[in-house]
Order: sequence, then structure tokens, then C-alpha cells
Amino acid sequence: MNEAAALRERYLANAAATAETLLRRLALKTAGFSGADIERLVREARAMARREQRPLSWTDLERLLEAGRPKITDGLRRRAAIHEAGHAIVGHLLGIGRIRSVGIAVTSNEAGHVWSEETTADEQVEPRLMARLAVLLAGRAAERVILGTVSAGAGGDHDSDLAQATKLAADIETVLGLARTRPLLHRRIEPFMLLGGQAKGLVRRIDRRLRRAERQACRIVRENRDAVIDLAARLLEVEVLEGEDLHRLLPEREGRGGSVP
Repeated sequence: MNEAAALRERYLANAAATAETLLRRLALKTAGFSGADIERLVREARAMARREQRPLSWTDLERLLEAGRPKITDGLRRRAAIHEAGHAIVGHLLGIGRIRSVGIAVTSNEAGHVWSEETTADEQVEPRLMARLAVLLAGRAAERVILGTVSAGAGGDHDSDLAQATKLAADIETVLGLARTRPLLHRRIEPFMLLGGQAKGLVRRIDRRLRRAERQACRIVRENRDAVIDLAARLLEVEVLEGEDLHRLLPEREGRGGSVP
């Protein structure tokens, strides 16, 4: 992101949209790029603009990025938009930070993002941690409720939603002192340890937490289905939403939610 920020200052001064929005779009479209890849992209875009005797613009970068990535189906773009809209709506309604930006840019490495900002120090109590689990699983919940299926992208690698949720659920049970079973102790669990026979009870408890959180996320998506679909539709049009354009699409919330029944 530091390299992208530097590029914003150097090369995107003449862009029509805000610099911050362009930065987020560039970050999404260059997910997985190295610093050298980004510098090469900008050099090629500058050369293109120079040949046409005009200043460099965001369109030059976008044209090169689009030319260099495989064509993505409309179905996959819509799934990504619904997935990210689910994260945003559930996170907003459960009061997990202030949603600052939502975006999609489907590539082989990255489907999209929801960026939120913690406005206050939150209590690390079990109900709030369970709410965080619901937000992590809200993308797959939106896919399930609206599309009827869940994609493998909601699981996937060690940075996936499901991987992060599994780690948090395991931490609740093993290192945060919030488990409802004895003994009370701190025990760091590595993933391979969950495969042993002695860990069956722990695996069941982690699974129960994940399923409770996913049910909560599904319920919120069902209750706010139109809001999720409207936000997803707008994302398909503009790819990145933030500021007032984003917040007028978020439903009103009553108080601060957080408990997961």
C-alpha cells in the first residue's frame, strides 16, 4: 500500500475521481503484484500516454490491467459483489467498526474487500467476539442466502474468511479464557493438532461456534436481503464504494448488536 500511495501522488494528480478512491481501486486491481510489477505497469502506462501526447491518467493504468488479466464471468463478479455486500451489511448492523470502503475487483488473487475502522476500543467479551465471527462468515452467508450456494473462495487459503473465523473460534476456546468447558488454561493450538483423536471435543466446540455465527449472519442477510442486493448491484457498476455513496446504501441500525444466539 505504501508503494501504491506513492504512485497515487506521482501519477494520478489529473484523475477525475478522488485520489483515495483511485488508490483503493489500484490496490484491488494489483493484488498480488510486487513493487517491481507496479513500477513496470506505471512505466508502460506513462509510455502509452507519452505516445498519445497527453498526461497520464487512471484510464491508462486500468486499460493495461484489464488487458493483462483473464476475462471474468458475470456470474463470478456478481458472486463477489454479493459476498462483499454481505460482509459490509452484517458488519454495519452488528457495529463492528465503521465501514469505510467496499470494493470488488475479481482477479486470480483477490475478489474484493471491506475496510472498516475501529472508532472506539471494543470490549473483548464473548458476545462481541462472536459478532466478529458472524462478520467473518457473512460473505459466505450472503452467497448461501441469495445465490443458494457457497463458493470455495469463502474457504480457501490461510487468509480466507473461514480460516480467520476458525482461528478466532479456536482462540476463544483455547487462549482467551472464554471457553465454557474446563479446564481453564492457556493452550495454543496449531492446525495439525485438531486432527488428533484427543482434539475431537475441541473441534466440536469450534464447529458449534462457527455454525452459530453463520446462522446469525444468514439471519441478518435474510432480514436485509434488499439492502445486500442493492449494495451488490451498485458495486457491480462502480467497483469501489466509500463515503456518502456507501453509507446511504447501508440500512439503519437500532442500537449496537452483537450477541449471537
